[in-house]
Amino acid sequence: MFTSEAIENQSHLFKVRGTCIITGKLVEIIVRRQALIDYYEKGMKAQDAFHDLTPGQREFFISGCSEEGWAQLYGESENDDNL
Repeated sequence: MFTSEAIENQSHLFKVRGTCIITGKLVEIIVRRQALIDYYEKGMKAQDAFHDLTPGQREFFISGCSEEGWAQLYGESENDDNL
């Protein structure tokens, strides 16, 4: 579902890429390496592991639905704090 690569000269940051399951568009999010480890290997909840991301960015990790896809489905942005 996602690919990731370290950002050159910033080994603590990764660029994560994936395709939105609703829009089919590519989504790129910059995340901390430790957040990826906490979420995927330690099983932390997205809101805890990715506390520095917006709710819409976290939703992309959970469901594969981007903020734009969420707006198409529900008519509002995931950033409206309706989670």
